[in-house]
Amino acid sequence: KAKTWVLLADYGDPSRIRNTLAFSIASKLSNLHYTSKIQHVELYVNGVYNGLYLVAEQIEVKENRVEIDDTIDDDLSFLIELDFRAPSEGTYDIDYFVVDDIPYGIKAPDIEENYPSSYTIKIKEFIKYCFEVIQKDNYQDICDIIDVESFVDSYILNELFGNVDVKFSSWYLYKDKHGKLFSGPVWDYDISAGNCNYDNLVIKTNFLYALYYNKWYYYLMEHREFKEKVIMRMAELKDVMLEEIDIEIEDALIHKSYFL
Repeated sequence: KAKTWVLLADYGDPSRIRNTLAFSIASKLSNLHYTSKIQHVELYVNGVYNGLYLVAEQIEVKENRVEIDDTIDDDLSFLIELDFRAPSEGTYDIDYFVVDDIPYGIKAPDIEENYPSSYTIKIKEFIKYCFEVIQKDNYQDICDIIDVESFVDSYILNELFGNVDVKFSSWYLYKDKHGKLFSGPVWDYDISAGNCNYDNLVIKTNFLYALYYNKWYYYLMEHREFKEKVIMRMAELKDVMLEEIDIEIEDALIHKSYFL
């Protein structure tokens, strides 16, 4: 029922499989409630070969995607993206806002359709409040306002891949009416898993990249309860993630002519 798809060039990834690996593993993480379905295609336009692309479902609010009620009323619901490009592309406190020097772009509700700028301010104040709560000592307050399990799963995935964009863009948050703040969906992992020519920290196997560069994860991991959840969840997921990596790499080797 949702028909918006995108073609990902995976331009920055010589292997062309990092996004595939990330989406495939994310689809196995039950606390990430939506992950884009993907498919490699060889693209021809008017009979001219344009190379290998990844068809992916667009991240958007719709049935079978991010399923929230994004109608505008007193109970907030939204989809936002941490995006340092937003200031150069949008209008402050309308289609993006800033909390603790971090810009967030509004992806839903649709700012083109009778959208009051006051709604962006409400979203901003909510995110500011959540960000303040995770920095305080009361862990129960955190559990009351955010979906901890989704942050655990997204943290593990971002740390597994050493995802460079975790500090810059393509990192999403959403909230439904009467609901908590969720982490996700995941997106854009071509510059990850050691594939980066401008940040040597990402290739260090003993460096926790997401913890160091994403303030949400940094402050959450300051809480013993959250850290214990991460440790327990890693124990649950380790074999699942390794199996999925093996499956996807084996599939890439079978179809290696696509990737050359």
